[in-house]
Amino acid sequence: MQLDWKIEYDKTIHQLLDGDDNKSEYEKKCRELVRKNFPKRLFKYSCFDNKGYWKNLITGNLYFNHPYEWNDIFDSSCNFEYDNLLAEVKKVLLKNGHSFDETKFNLFINKIIEKEQDINLNKVKYKNNYNGENIESNVELNPILYDYAKKIEFCAIYTHICRATCFTEEFNNMKMWYYYAKEYTGFCIEYDFSNYNDGSIKPVTYTDRKFIAKDFHYKFFETEIFLPMLLKNPCWKDEKEWRFISPGKFTETTMSNCPIKAIYLGNKISDQNKEKVFALLKRNTKNIPKLYIMVANKYNNSFYPEEIII
Repeated sequence: MQLDWKIEYDKTIHQLLDGDDNKSEYEKKCRELVRKNFPKRLFKYSCFDNKGYWKNLITGNLYFNHPYEWNDIFDSSCNFEYDNLLAEVKKVLLKNGHSFDETKFNLFINKIIEKEQDINLNKVKYKNNYNGENIESNVELNPILYDYAKKIEFCAIYTHICRATCFTEEFNNMKMWYYYAKEYTGFCIEYDFSNYNDGSIKPVTYTDRKFIAKDFHYKFFETEIFLPMLLKNPCWKDEKEWRFISPGKFTETTMSNCPIKAIYLGNKISDQNKEKVFALLKRNTKNIPKLYIMVANKYNNSFYPEEIII
């Protein structure tokens, strides 16, 4: 059963999504709920990748991913209200003495959406000084539409400039051992968050709702600015995920106030990879974390950690 504070937090997130006049109150409530209930420890699953990112994790570094690298293609998507936008553009154009052609408008919208997708798939680079003139289309753009082009591209910008590293509340989740630790052959790191007070790490809300860019000119609050990356389909709720979101382009960081407390090796880890972990830990003689191997308990279909002394 979900904790009471999580239920209240998710309810408040949905109130933020509704975007009424009490956003500052909802933001404050979200921040306080997380601050008072932040877990003392969080975990991260990983496999032994060929690029060597696993070594960085073992030595205390965190790697930040762009959403296009994640397994859920709908993760962190940001949408806009098409019907409202259509009505607004039509009204503005007619008011200023211009004709309105819905077919051409749809070509215009589709071209921008294609650009969003290319940005989020990292096929093209995002340009900070964006305006409607950058849209290559067979549709002649009326200057009045430039601002609307910016509004629509807002959906792409948010997910493009933000990266995140993800945690979970559990180290014995068999699904996550299978998917993220490559079928029990990887490892899971436990971080000590007892001295954490930054506020950059927030829980994911599992919902069918998506962030809808209703008003592109209002002030964003701390939680709300990360909302597109804090919403995930309910089918992923077993992951109990928390995200450290960075609205920047750096890819690695070290959290000195959140040291590694323990490392759990998968039940099917190879002897070769086990020795690699031992060797890496022995090089760092300061603050060596506890090391465990996950052992299968066939009598109750679960894993339990057994400590390893190196």
